[in-house]
Amino acid sequence: MKFNLVEKRKTFYFRIFSIVFVFVVVFGGAALYGIAGFLIPLLILIPLLISPNLFYTKIGSVEINEKQIAIVPNSGDRANFPLDGSFKFNFIYDSQRSNDNWKKYVVGGIAVVIQVEDENKKYEEYKIIVKSSERLQFIKLMKSLYKSGIPISEKDDLGAKCFLFQSNLKYDQIQEIKREYNISW
Repeated sequence: MKFNLVEKRKTFYFRIFSIVFVFVVVFGGAALYGIAGFLIPLLILIPLLISPNLFYTKIGSVEINEKQIAIVPNSGDRANFPLDGSFKFNFIYDSQRSNDNWKKYVVGGIAVVIQVEDENKKYEEYKIIVKSSERLQFIKLMKSLYKSGIPISEKDDLGAKCFLFQSNLKYDQIQEIKREYNISW
């Protein structure tokens, strides 16, 4: 599977300010001519004008398959991490979607930080976006990685253990996951 390698935009707040400013100017101008009442229903269209890439900018791609994770930034410095047990992979899910439900419509997916840890406990971080349409494929990929014994762990951004995007699992669910995938919790 191929995902977008992203980073947070530095101009995020400026973009929000610009969009709000443009709508205030248009609404104010319409109020002068007495047609402001016609523009109020158009306020519903504001979320459609916000790009799904408002929060993040694409800086490359990440390819994940059963053999390796390949990081391909636009700068051209490709990094390959084989899935042979020599690296440990932490998938950290950004919980911004659960805190601010409106962001799920704007981002169009879940931001996932991939931490790659070597035997010296040094790690690198890469952030990807798993789009809503790619979610089921990502879950299938993660299941196959678990079954093949790849050392991976999933957490939310607060450090709580997750499994396939699910958090706050019950004890019975955790025991079943441990048995099925032969992992420690």
